[in-house]
Amino acid sequence: NCSSTLINNGLLEKLCCSVCLDLLKDPVTIPCGHNYCMSCIRVHWNKEDPKGIYSCPQCRKIFIPRPALVKNTMLAELVEDLKTPGIQPASKLKAQHLQPHYDSSMFCRTDQKCICYLCCVNEHKDHNTVPVEEERIEMQKEFEVILQNVQRRIQTREGEVNMLRKEIEEILQSSDSVAKDIETIINELVSFIKEKGSNLKQQIKSEQKTEERRVSELQNKLKQEITELKRQEEELKQLSFTEDHIEFLRIYSQMPKLTDSTDSPTFRICPVKYLEDLERAMSEARDKLKMFVSEEWSKLTLRVRSADVLLPQAQPKTRDEFLKYSRQLTMDPDTVHRKLFLSNQNRTRSYTTDHK
Repeated sequence: NCSSTLINNGLLEKLCCSVCLDLLKDPVTIPCGHNYCMSCIRVHWNKEDPKGIYSCPQCRKIFIPRPALVKNTMLAELVEDLKTPGIQPASKLKAQHLQPHYDSSMFCRTDQKCICYLCCVNEHKDHNTVPVEEERIEMQKEFEVILQNVQRRIQTREGEVNMLRKEIEEILQSSDSVAKDIETIINELVSFIKEKGSNLKQQIKSEQKTEERRVSELQNKLKQEITELKRQEEELKQLSFTEDHIEFLRIYSQMPKLTDSTDSPTFRICPVKYLEDLERAMSEARDKLKMFVSEEWSKLTLRVRSADVLLPQAQPKTRDEFLKYSRQLTMDPDTVHRKLFLSNQNRTRSYTTDHK
């Protein structure tokens, strides 16, 4: 009936081998109380034999030495009595076996995954399987090596970070020091130019006073000459009114003769042109100084940029990154082979058979 069938199914499940998932064949009971087919437990223990470990596929209890296997006669008779045609007890065990292997006791090295003992004798039957404890010991060694490598790399990277931090500090310190020195040098240059400008202005002022004195002296001489000439003019005018011829001749013959201004003071009127020449010379000096400073500043800028090579740079990958390091190459026309013709500012060469 139905109740007897359920009882039989429950008994059959308990009388199935958890290794082969079938009814027990030549059942044996191992020291922990679990039952297995004699051939199934022998195969399992034969796999463990080289390791000297003998365990229960279900409870994982370890046995040392290897237990002797004795057929359980009572179970064998019970299995024979309860065999009923049409019942497949392994199907339900297989369904129960589909649950997640949270309690996996074996590790498949072939598939690199944890499995249970039931999987070990079925889909992983011919695979390299070991107890999870043994695999943990082996993996622990690899794990410790990896951990040491990671820790060593961490120490290396931390050391590099500290070195870069110190380098940044040195760069900042050096930059501040150089910036102060540059400011001092620029101030010195400005002071030098201002001093030279001040000296030049003093020189111009001194020259101005000298020229003023010279002009004033010339003015005074000219004024004295004008006074003297006016006096003579007056005498001549008075003499012209003399009616007595003898008296006229006597007085005129005694008067000093005038020359053609040979005794007149010489002078030059060119202060404006002189200042224009000076201003033009100053403009030229300014332009030369600007050009010199620009050229020197360009050299200094290149020196600053060349400091980048001290820092680690990423390897260029794109064309634009490579072009940053491109340079225009020129060939020396004095040392080039006589059959090579240079053009394009000595950047292009061509082979020629005619060479003069």
